Amino acid sequence: MPDLATIGAALGSIKTATEIARLIKDSGSSLEQAEVKLHMAELLGALADAKVDVANIKLDLIDKDETISSLEEKIKTQGETVGFLGARYYVNDDGDPTGSPHCPTCWAQSKDLFPLLAWSNEDPTHKCGKCSSKVLGRQSPLDADYYIKSQREASVKIGGNFELKTTK
Repeated sequence: MPDLATIGAALGSIKTATEIARLIKDSGSSLEQAEVKLHMAELLGALADAKVDVANIKLDLIDKDETISSLEEKIKTQGETVGFLGARYYVNDDGDPTGSPHCPTCWAQSKDLFPLLAWSNEDPTHKCGKCSSKVLGRQSPLDADYYIKSQREASVKIGGNFELKTTK
């Protein structure tokens, strides 16, 4: 598959050929001048069509590169998140959930991470900005680091053992 530099070079060559053909067409000759001009006009038309085709190929390649980058990012993100309580979280260096919660529904459907937001003072749920799914606030703490730290400290105070349960 040609890269963007190759296609750019092809466009440059086609542009140069088009300019040369125009010069020949405009210069004319004494022999069969009308026929030469007709052929030159056909050549210019063919070169213009080729230029459009190459430009379309370039756009297709750019779209494919963007899609590939997006999919690579999704694959990379899959290894860096865990399910914790009722939401999806990034993981820190220790492998513990960290930061804000992300929508478990969007993750399950398309492996996309969209944040859950505290959207109402009256309703104890967090809501996804994309799909509008709701997760109970106690199942999706807005600060996983603080939540885990406080649960560990409380567990130590009562002599218990805090067990962090996550899912891939």
